[in-house]
Amino acid sequence: MREIALRYPDIAMLMITGEGNEKIAAEAFRNGAQDYVVKSSLTGDTLAAAINNGLSRKAEEVEILRRANHDELTGLGNRRLFNDRLDHILDHTDSLTACAVIFFDLNGFKLVNDTHGHGVGDALLKEVAERAKKILRPGDTLARLGGDEFVILLENLPGDGAKMAQSIASRLTGEIRDRAYHIKGSDITIGASVGLALYPRMADNRHDLLRIADQAMYAMKRKDAQAREKNKRAANG
Repeated sequence: MREIALRYPDIAMLMITGEGNEKIAAEAFRNGAQDYVVKSSLTGDTLAAAINNGLSRKAEEVEILRRANHDELTGLGNRRLFNDRLDHILDHTDSLTACAVIFFDLNGFKLVNDTHGHGVGDALLKEVAERAKKILRPGDTLARLGGDEFVILLENLPGDGAKMAQSIASRLTGEIRDRAYHIKGSDITIGASVGLALYPRMADNRHDLLRIADQAMYAMKRKDAQAREKNKRAANG
C-alpha cells in the first residue's frame, strides 16, 4: 500500500480485508487508504459507498496538497515543493549525474506594479511563468519562490551539465527580457537576472546549490545595473 501511494499519489485506494479491527483500519489509513471495508459486510451497496467515500476523500486530500505545494497565482510549485523535489533528486542521484539550479527574478517589477497596477503585475508574472515553461524539458521543475522570484531544477544533464544549463539560462533570459509583453492594453518590457549552480561541480547539497545560484543571480543584477549607469553617463555626455 505504501508503494502504491508513492507511485500513484493522485489515485484513491480502498482496502478490503477479512480482519475487521481498529488496528488494521488505522494501519490502512496510515499507509494511504481512503476507506476500509470488512469482507463480512461487503455488498454492492457498501462497496459503492466505500468507493464514493474514497474518491471524495482523495479529491479533498489532493486539493489540500495542491494548495500547500503550489503557488495560487501561477499554478507553479512553491518553495516547499521545490525544496522537496531537489532533496529527492540529490538523495537519488549519484555523483556522476549532473543537475543544475537556476534562479531568476525580474528587474523593474515594482515599477510595473506602481505604473500599471497590481492586476497587470499579476498578469505579467503569469506570462513570465508560461514563457519559462516553454523552454524547459519534460521532467524539469519550475517553481515560484515568491514575489518576482523563480527557480528551475534541471535534471540528468549531459557531461558536467554546464553547456546545457548555460544554454537554457541564455534562452530563458532572451525569452523573458528581450521580448515585449502585451498585457491589458499595455506594452511592457522587463529586465531579468539569472544565476545558476551545478551539481556536483559547484556544490553537492541543497543549501549550497541555492546559495551559489542566488549569488550568481545578484552578481548579474549588479553587472546590469553598472552597465545601465555607464550608458546613462555616456548619453548625458
